[in-house]
Amino acid sequence: EYALTDNIKITPGVIVITAPDYNEDNSPLVIGTIRTTFTF
Repeated sequence: EYALTDNIKITPGVIVITAPDYNEDNSPLVIGTIRTTFTF
C-alpha cells in the first residue's frame, strides 16, 4: 500500500491463474491490478 496523499492510497496486486478453463494445457495467466482507495 502506497500513500499518494493523506486521502489517496494505491495498492498493487497480482493474480496468477495456473490452469485457465481447468485445462493444464493452457498457459498460465498473470493479471496485474491496482486498487485506489479514497478516504473522506
